[in-house]
Amino acid sequence: MAEPLLEGATHVLVVPDGALTSLPMGVLVTQPTKDEIRDFEAYREVPWLAKRYALTTLPSVSSLRALRHFAKGSPAPKPFTGFGDPLLGKDTDEARGLDVAGLFARGAIADVELVRGLSRLPETATELAALAKALGAGNKVLHLREAATEARVKSLDLSRYRTVAFATHGLMAGDFSGVAEPALVLTPPDTGTEQDDGLLTASEVAQLNLNA
Repeated sequence: MAEPLLEGATHVLVVPDGALTSLPMGVLVTQPTKDEIRDFEAYREVPWLAKRYALTTLPSVSSLRALRHFAKGSPAPKPFTGFGDPLLGKDTDEARGLDVAGLFARGAIADVELVRGLSRLPETATELAALAKALGAGNKVLHLREAATEARVKSLDLSRYRTVAFATHGLMAGDFSGVAEPALVLTPPDTGTEQDDGLLTASEVAQLNLNA
């Protein structure tokens, strides 16, 4: 019903509430699909909302006013860096029903073998390469596969980059026991530690020095 109000728009700002906070707006569809979805490849033809608009999610309307008032240009000299395509142990079909409820059953450090059992996401490497090209950065700024580790993220000076992208699994808060915060999945080490257990949590992201 909001579609007529968006005529001519290319960028839509969304302030979700309640259950909608867990729904990425881009996965909504703008019209019914022409044919029944019978295989994974067919999802390429679905008219996702993200194909029509650039979407930005905000915590509140007042945050937009604050951002416009206080925002400054980033002092970072480099345009882009990205992390993705972590080395994980299963392909998409095998891992589709994986239960991640026990990732933190052993305490604050994630079970790296369960992390390793998540599905591989090889197309994320292509996605990051396309982003790097679009933003005028070379592939040397990409950290893929064995280089896409939590330890690598924490060791780099990320304040040098205006855009930092992660193309990988995102685990929602409540998906796993022991931790009530979301996390990004990266290549797990042989043995998990507080520095690197294959999951970069939201609180760890908050401690990164960023100009992005």
